[in-house]
Amino acid sequence: SGSLPDTYSAIQKLDSRFGVAAEQSLIHGYQQDWITLADLENIRNAGYNAIRVPVWWGQFYPIDNVSNASFRADAFQELDWLVSNAGALGLYVIIDMHGVVGGQSTSDSTGRAGQNQYWNDGNDQGNTAFLWWQIANHFKGNGTVAGYDLINEPTGAPNTQAVWNAYNSLYGSVRSADPDHMIFMEGTFGSWNWDMLPAPSTYGWTNVVYEMHEYQYNAAEAQVRQGSTNQVNDFNNHASWNVPGYIGEWNDFGYDSSTWNFSKSAYDGAGLSW
Repeated sequence: SGSLPDTYSAIQKLDSRFGVAAEQSLIHGYQQDWITLADLENIRNAGYNAIRVPVWWGQFYPIDNVSNASFRADAFQELDWLVSNAGALGLYVIIDMHGVVGGQSTSDSTGRAGQNQYWNDGNDQGNTAFLWWQIANHFKGNGTVAGYDLINEPTGAPNTQAVWNAYNSLYGSVRSADPDHMIFMEGTFGSWNWDMLPAPSTYGWTNVVYEMHEYQYNAAEAQVRQGSTNQVNDFNNHASWNVPGYIGEWNDFGYDSSTWNFSKSAYDGAGLSW
């Protein structure tokens, strides 16, 4: 009885009641019903050309046994379905790591609330690197996959340098398996803008995209629009870096369509993807 705080707790509860095999079957069924072909068709028919799909470590490892040897045989079952069907509709897929092993913040959006252990745990970092290597190796050469979003909102990091170190390490893990796909790096830490990211030349990164999230919570429409304008200015101010910009999340849907259209026009006019 009572609510469960996150995906990890739900899986834990199902494991204890039904066993791991039945739990994993139930989760697969849930995922297959949650996103259907009709959803992908609706996205395509609305004029969009890309899907950013959130994943977390619990889809790739059993939750009570995270190691290279325990990588799940069915780890890519749902992702392969999604990529195949999106590709058939002319949609690209961005694979977004919403929860690294150990967690990059205390948010429940990592899959397991209250953790934030990734930054100080070498095992978590190593298992996350192995996970990204597996994903990159699996999808190398796949033209439907637009790229890899390394860490969603690393807001639990102790400092900016820790974020850079993590991105650089995971960049290396991906590139060791896949030289071609774009790699997305998020500026969502501290200032949530380009100034918390390095010029890519600092680390020799190539074929990277810098991603921002633009949220103005409980704000007036004018403030929401100003946030979009600020993102455009920030992008333009870093044009010398020659890095594409992507607004991966934003909350303009809380207002009437004029605000959405304002932001969409601002981003399109600047050459920012969203």
